[in-house]
Amino acid sequence: MSQETRSAPSEANTGRGPFDRAPPILTHLEMRRPPEQDPTPLPDRVSFLEAHSLPVERYRRLYMEVGRQYHWGGRMLHSDDEIRAIIHHRQVRVHILLVDGFDAGFTEIDARDATLARIQYLGLIPDYCGRGLGRLLVQHATAAAWRLQRERVVVTTRSLDSPRALALYRECGFRIVGTEEMS
Repeated sequence: MSQETRSAPSEANTGRGPFDRAPPILTHLEMRRPPEQDPTPLPDRVSFLEAHSLPVERYRRLYMEVGRQYHWGGRMLHSDDEIRAIIHHRQVRVHILLVDGFDAGFTEIDARDATLARIQYLGLIPDYCGRGLGRLLVQHATAAAWRLQRERVVVTTRSLDSPRALALYRECGFRIVGTEEMS
């Protein structure tokens, strides 16, 4: 056989995408007390704003722009009404990171459990990666989660997410409490 005919199957012809390889790993992390230091102040052209009554269309756009490269898709299976019910729930907070007034990333914090605040989604739009904004987003999202006055803050990252995500969460004070294969 020639080199060309022995090549590994591509995602396009197997229909399974990134899951052709070993199953992705979920890493569960938690923080049981707020960080000792306040988040790094945001530069003048950067803001972190809670998005009250965020339109579902904008949420979907942020979710897809941030998550496309990491194979996010779960929320795209929900109807607009289902997403609206989640993101407008009184115990769920969506914050948007803005740079020069443009969306750069977002986080969704779910505090519907009385004992914990879960950083459900967090990420940057690809054009804003590599600028030190990820650390700011994690720090400010963590501070926002603690303001919800829960016993702990948790986050789960996947091996499909940014290769820096796990290390960044740990550098920001989260500790690993478990891992599992994604099914």
